[in-house]
Amino acid sequence: MMNALFVFVGINLFLWGWVWVVPVMVVFVNWLPGIARGAAPFPGIVVIKRVDEDKSQTLLHEFKHQEQMKKYSPLAVAVYLGWYYGKGLLLGKKIGELYDANPLEVEAYSSMYKGKKLPKYIKVNSEK
Repeated sequence: MMNALFVFVGINLFLWGWVWVVPVMVVFVNWLPGIARGAAPFPGIVVIKRVDEDKSQTLLHEFKHQEQMKKYSPLAVAVYLGWYYGKGLLLGKKIGELYDANPLEVEAYSSMYKGKKLPKYIKVNSEK
């Protein structure tokens, strides 16, 4: 049991350090599920749909998720999202209403329109 705790803490510290040290890498893709225009699936990685007309707003939104991983730690964000969506689905709520009320998403959407400059990032591939 103690070994599992050490592994959990070690992974968390590694990932937390990762989001502080490694610049964000942006990957442009042709397809994302549903109506998604972007995603921050892992620490340091942002995925953006190529056909998104306003990539800068989507990038600001996804960079806010990267900031949230810095603030709370990547595993804390993952555990919170699992708990939040799992509990909501068990209570019979729809994914869309859970997404709209999710405090992490509300914060990320509010950052999209504040006129902030994009932070430096690494483009992994072409936007087109």
